[in-house]
Amino acid sequence: MADGECALEDLVKGVPRTPAHPVGPIIGVVAGDEFRKVADMEFLIAREDGQPLLLDASHYAAVLKPNSMPCRQVSGWGAHRIEVQGCPIVFGFEQEGITVTFQNWLLSEKDMSRIVQEIAANLTRELGAPVLAKEQ
Repeated sequence: MADGECALEDLVKGVPRTPAHPVGPIIGVVAGDEFRKVADMEFLIAREDGQPLLLDASHYAAVLKPNSMPCRQVSGWGAHRIEVQGCPIVFGFEQEGITVTFQNWLLSEKDMSRIVQEIAANLTRELGAPVLAKEQ
């Protein structure tokens, strides 16, 4: 290794590991004295009854957005993509529900959770069936 480089194992020493996060819940980099989180934050929104969560693509823009914060639709990968306060949010449709991925940490975890809960409430109204949101 070159000067200034270190192995991944050295970066994650002492970070708690779980089966879902074998190298720890957060991977980050140090820039000067500041630690930056770089792993995406991901949630799953699914119907309470376990049925498929089916939403017509023509409704994405109206339903897959927070109510309390301004957002704009942006291009990129995923079934639908928005940006809130500079944070790209990607929606993907999976068999178990909709994955919601926050691609940076410009928003607080509290704001991320609030956004997902507001989108879940929008989906409940749109579908007429209760949905749940949980962190992955």
